[in-house]
Parts: sequence; C-alpha cells; structure tokens
Amino acid sequence: MIIKVAQKASDAYKYLFLYPKAGAQVAKTVLSPTTHIRNFLSASAFSLANGTLFTNPKLVKEAVAKSLKSIQLGVRSPEAMKEYRELLELGVVNSNTKNGRLSSSFKRY
Repeated sequence: MIIKVAQKASDAYKYLFLYPKAGAQVAKTVLSPTTHIRNFLSASAFSLANGTLFTNPKLVKEAVAKSLKSIQLGVRSPEAMKEYRELLELGVVNSNTKNGRLSSSFKRY
C-alpha cells in the first residue's frame, strides 16, 4: 500500500514537474535561434583568432580526415594506439583534475 502511494507520488512529480521543466530547458537551449547564432558567431570568432578561418581548404580536408580516423569505434588500430599514447604522454587526453589527483596519489606508493 505504502509503495503504491510512493510510486504515484514519484510519477506525479516526474510528469507534472520534471517533464515540463526539461521541455522548457530544451526550448531555451537546443531549439533557440539565439543560441545557434551565438554558437556560430563564437565559433567563427575562435577560428578567426586562431588563423584557421581562411586557411588552405586542402589542409582543412586533411585535418578533418585525421580527426575522423581518431574516433574510436571498437578496437583501435596499432597506428591509432601509438598516436593515443603520444597524446597521453603529452597530457592532451585524460587530463581532468580528478584523474590527475588520482594518478598522483597512485604514484606516491
């Protein structure tokens, strides 16, 4: 009996509060034209600041091809593992603060 009441209260909270809240948040972010304009302008400004906006299209094509190769779907190729290990040594990947703290605590012992 108590479990059924708790389940109904949970469902009421979910359907009357959480779903409308999620819908409003999606409408404000994902579906907002203002958000898309802001993202487009900031990405363009970032590319311009880095000097990649008006670069050679051949270089852009090569960079896109290289980045698509680095996407991991299943087991990495030996070449991709070599590149991943290099990025790991340089601190490009696995560089968040929690991971760094955890790694440093293991190095102490």
